[in-house]
Amino acid sequence: SLKCQYVKGLLLKCDILYIQEHWLSDIQLSVSELNTLSNSHFATAVSGFDNDNVLQGRPFGGCAIFWNRGFGANVTVLSTGSRGICAVRICDKNNYNLLLINVYCPYECDDVKFNEFCSVLSIVSNIIEQNADCHCIVGGDFNVDFSRNWSHTALLNSFCDDNNLCPTV
Repeated sequence: SLKCQYVKGLLLKCDILYIQEHWLSDIQLSVSELNTLSNSHFATAVSGFDNDNVLQGRPFGGCAIFWNRGFGANVTVLSTGSRGICAVRICDKNNYNLLLINVYCPYECDDVKFNEFCSVLSIVSNIIEQNADCHCIVGGDFNVDFSRNWSHTALLNSFCDDNNLCPTV
């Protein structure tokens, strides 16, 4: 498909790639569709939806991390327990440790979404805390516009301050 070709092209240009809203189900991820996109990269991903529910409309969410197979490092996929977060820990022989976290957050529209947003940030904070010996890159789709004075924006700014993260756009 055109989307697969696009991702393959991106992987030719980078060692690490974060993707959000891949729309793949758990079943599609279990057959490692993402790992077949490139001979030079491995991938891990989470589905944004539960296969037990009947979906109406298009699927939604999900996120993935691709990393170069040639890294001379020990790579551990971390269990996050979340359909909106995937994480990888990369440690090389020189004790350089890198924590990669990819996030897909809900759009700000109501109290339920606010609670989901808080939950995602809490999980990410715990992952960072449990891997304190790592340099950390948190990326993804936070569904936040830093120019707006909304509750998710304030919460994300506070989260970044608390975790010594520098937001970039």
